[in-house]
Amino acid sequence: SVAFGGLTAGVLVQPCRMSNMKMPMPVGRIRDDIIDFLYKIYNIVYKQIKLIFTILFWKIALLGDRTMGEPVTQTETTKGSYRKNFTQLYQRACKEQGRDRIAFSDFVDWLEKRRPVLAKRTWWAYKAACLFCLDEIQSTTQQNLTPVIDRLQALTATPCPAKTTRTSGAKAKRLSQQDLLTLCLYLEGRSGVWGVRTSRWLLAGFATGLRPIEWVDCQWVVIERVRALQVKNAKATNDRAHGRHRHIIMPDWDDDIIDLMDTHRHELQTFHTQGRYYTYYDNCRTTLFRAARACFPGRKEYPSLYSARHQFAADMKRKHPAQMAAALMGHSTDKTVQRQYAQSRHGERRGAHGIPSLPLALYGEIARVEISQDVKQLLAHLQQAKVDLTPFVAPRSDLRKENR
Repeated sequence: SVAFGGLTAGVLVQPCRMSNMKMPMPVGRIRDDIIDFLYKIYNIVYKQIKLIFTILFWKIALLGDRTMGEPVTQTETTKGSYRKNFTQLYQRACKEQGRDRIAFSDFVDWLEKRRPVLAKRTWWAYKAACLFCLDEIQSTTQQNLTPVIDRLQALTATPCPAKTTRTSGAKAKRLSQQDLLTLCLYLEGRSGVWGVRTSRWLLAGFATGLRPIEWVDCQWVVIERVRALQVKNAKATNDRAHGRHRHIIMPDWDDDIIDLMDTHRHELQTFHTQGRYYTYYDNCRTTLFRAARACFPGRKEYPSLYSARHQFAADMKRKHPAQMAAALMGHSTDKTVQRQYAQSRHGERRGAHGIPSLPLALYGEIARVEISQDVKQLLAHLQQAKVDLTPFVAPRSDLRKENR
């Protein structure tokens, strides 16, 4: 025991214990040591549990609603498009050579010589169509086209220019709010019923970022009492999308915007049910083609229906990470939205002057988007620099204060 002298009656003496240095240690110090010890255990257990749940979450999220089993290489629509492109190319090659039919080896020679005037994307589309059709012809007619197919397969897009002034090269990769307003006023005032329909399509695409073909297979749903547009991804084969469907959440959009989108969706789906989708699409595309050249004479690039999707990508990347933009646009990786669409420097702020704010995405769909290698390298560098990116644990001083 330890004796304390000079104590008067009625004074409360706090209990104490002997430390290694044979000095009394007050209760407050004991409490701090216990808190430090418990805090260390809490950190270790928390990190382990967080790691386990993170692994489980990613395993479930990556499965998502993707197609199980082997992916479908081409849909019937893609096969029909391949056959149409191949037939047009073959007929053009025959016409330029002044013959009714030419050998497939001569056709590949003609296609090879056209590479310097074709954009890289155009060449890739032509090559894929020709490879598919030549393989189909070989399997159905028993012709030996293996040397021709191998030769076409070996051709690359190296001679192709990075950009051309033909077809898609003349389409604008952005659509500013000022240009959108100018086009809509012109279309609704001078172009009749197809002008109004084209204006609706532009506004709906600008608000949601949907591909033109995706409007034929979308519907309204309610998620947690919030209205959302459920869209079937148009490029869900070969793991090109993060799932069969995506959801575009619109928590604070005006009823006028919702009604406009619903009218456009209903009209387009009615035409699609009647087998007249391309009638609707071609009329709107032609109307927009003429209106763009009337509103913006002298430009090298003109807006198209797809320009609204490009601007949606730019506006999303200006405010949100590319992973969220990819989730709302239906991509399986954020690399596509970073490299193939309009850059964030072309993005504009939304939510004012009647422009609807940007929609939201489901967390599970964002998690299914694969992060590109560039972003992974950046995160690795930040981790090596010991930058705390996710401060989940409260500071020790706050924890002590809360416990006390």
